[in-house]
Amino acid sequence: MNSFELNKIFGAILGTLVFVMGVGFLAEAIYAPIENRGATYELPLPEGTGEQAAEAEPQAVSIAERLQTASADTGANLINRCQSCHDYSASNENRTGPGLWNIVGRPIANHEGFAYSDALASLGEAGDSWTYENLDAFIESPRNFAPGTKMTFAGLSNPEDRANLIAFLREQADNPEPLPEAPAEPAGEDQAEPADAIENGEPTLEPVPVEDTVEAAEEAAQEAEANEAAAGDEPAAH
Repeated sequence: MNSFELNKIFGAILGTLVFVMGVGFLAEAIYAPIENRGATYELPLPEGTGEQAAEAEPQAVSIAERLQTASADTGANLINRCQSCHDYSASNENRTGPGLWNIVGRPIANHEGFAYSDALASLGEAGDSWTYENLDAFIESPRNFAPGTKMTFAGLSNPEDRANLIAFLREQADNPEPLPEAPAEPAGEDQAEPADAIENGEPTLEPVPVEDTVEAAEEAAQEAEANEAAAGDEPAAH
């Protein structure tokens, strides 16, 4: 095969490639999608996304409310995982962790003879104490509550478990701290007093007793009968 025939073959191959590429460019130019032309309709987002999803997330129940139904007996079963490091009896001895007798309401990092981490010691120096809220946050995640704490316990993620455990710890005291009051439920917007509605310029409708409605209907009927009777007694006009 001489060079002339080889050139013909290479030329045919090259021409085919150029043709295919040209067809591809032409197709892209013809069938390119048209954007931002004319009226458009935005599809609604699926339910449970964006701001609606954030509003739908249930709010966490406060420890004060959870303690109203917490069980100290259930908390006694949960303390088993803590007793290897803590003494919660009246002897209140230090082990790997400090004693937990009288822990509710006690100042943070205040147990005598225990070497606390700098994280908890700084909270104690700032005047913080083991309130129900602080205990709830610490038991949920010691590392998040006091970054740098020496406590290796990962925490209890279940809010009811934490409330039951705190209810048990509350009873391990000479004089247990009073339970917190449950937060008051906020009044709904539709429960406004009539006086408030008048001040806001809103008309108010008061319900009418059924008895008054019946009496008004009877009086109207009697008055109509009297008018008909009076009309029948009048002389006809000439």
